[in-house]
Amino acid sequence: MLSLATLGEYLQRNPALMENRILLQGVLRDIFPQDKLIVNLLLMGFDEDIFSLVGTNLSEVQLTKLAGSIVNNHGVSEENAIYIIDTWLGIVFQENLPAAFGNVRRQQNNHSQAAAQNMNVAISLTPGGIRRLSVADVREVFFRAKERLMRKCRFARSQDMGTWDVVDMRSNNHYSRGINQRERSLLVKKLGKGHYQEADFAYIRTKSDMTTSWGLTYDSIVITALKDLLIPFADIDYVESQRGFFTDTMTIILKDGRIYELDEHQMMATPVYDNISDLAGFLNVIKEM
Repeated sequence: MLSLATLGEYLQRNPALMENRILLQGVLRDIFPQDKLIVNLLLMGFDEDIFSLVGTNLSEVQLTKLAGSIVNNHGVSEENAIYIIDTWLGIVFQENLPAAFGNVRRQQNNHSQAAAQNMNVAISLTPGGIRRLSVADVREVFFRAKERLMRKCRFARSQDMGTWDVVDMRSNNHYSRGINQRERSLLVKKLGKGHYQEADFAYIRTKSDMTTSWGLTYDSIVITALKDLLIPFADIDYVESQRGFFTDTMTIILKDGRIYELDEHQMMATPVYDNISDLAGFLNVIKEM
């Protein structure tokens, strides 16, 4: 079973993992299934090309510069930046670190075991420290972003919509009916991919036949049109929406350079009552929280 103590050797035997953020994220989630904060922190090391330092003569000046880059680019505290360096280079790859880096750990104020055990908590890093978003937070922001839909759709009063939104694309409308427990279980299993339970979803939109769906958890958006791709809010750089002659589109640009383009049909935006720019606006708001 993988652990921090064996991770370095495993990565060196499988160097492709050190070049692919998604694969590395999967490995880290296996090691820390309940601790998304540690996973997010360690992925910042990947973003700063920390693996290029393995096997080199590490100086305090060099590592101090790296710590400053992590602080400036990701908005974390200096203590967290040093923790990232200490963990990757000192613990995982067993490099000899200067004294200023060798034994530093994260501040207790930045993380608690209780938070790590709470699967209903998302952790995003901001210049002011760490902000934890609950499912209720995400749901509130989402429905505020969709006030236009709430005002105009006769079935979409805030209490009627709830978490589950079943869309009838033929009539450009939203069903007032609910969704039965079997359908809910199937959708959660498909969208959650073993990482999320029903209580972790703030919102799910689906076609009535469930062939196309997308959902918002406390820290990610999951989209079946992208082969059930899960995109953490914290990984989003920015989102653009474009008006088209036949269809509107939304482009999600991630911090690692990946780009995904989706149209209103894939996201089941109903032109009569809402449009894909509503969702783009929400993602641009939530990624900053």
